[in-house]
Amino acid sequence: MPGYLKLWMSRNRMYFNGKFCKPLLLLCIFCNMQAAVYAQSRKEIKKLGIKSETVKVVEVANGQEKEIIESEELYDDNGNTVSEKEYDKKGVVQRKEVRTYNKNGDLTEEVDYGENETVIKKTVVLYNGNGEKTEEKTTDQSGKVTEWYKHGYNARGEKIYELKLAPDAKTITKSIFTYNNKGLKSEKKVFDANDKLLIHKRYYYRF
Repeated sequence: MPGYLKLWMSRNRMYFNGKFCKPLLLLCIFCNMQAAVYAQSRKEIKKLGIKSETVKVVEVANGQEKEIIESEELYDDNGNTVSEKEYDKKGVVQRKEVRTYNKNGDLTEEVDYGENETVIKKTVVLYNGNGEKTEEKTTDQSGKVTEWYKHGYNARGEKIYELKLAPDAKTITKSIFTYNNKGLKSEKKVFDANDKLLIHKRYYYRF
């Protein structure tokens, strides 16, 4: 059992009596199992050569088991998720997400589909020669821009500004970032289209 779980149990030992004992233990075990599942990384998927993952729900009726596909996820040779599908109980795709990557493994396009392969939204991501994300634009099924961001960097690769744009490319907000001599973010200032300061944050670190 992980150390953090033992510590939690010791601090909450007054609850481990009678009917509360089993539910709490089961909860702890479930959380630990969930952490292990979600810990599976792209690196592990690539190393193991996993091509897909299918999740099926087992329903029991009249003593008979029936498997129903709940979701399916496909991976490329680099362990990137290229497709995700969610099904209803009849086996009909309710949601599908398709992703495209460049040669560096960076996400360049993400398309969300609804029923009957109807496009719900599409996000396109651009990068500069250093592999830094410079633009991210999302459109709806009609092609209208719903989200649009542009990013700028200094010579050290630190993001120094982020623009949130309207569909007509006018600036909605502008975020400015500054860094300390260790390269850690020290301040963030957000301005509106008229350069009025909306948010000012400072970041502090202890070593």
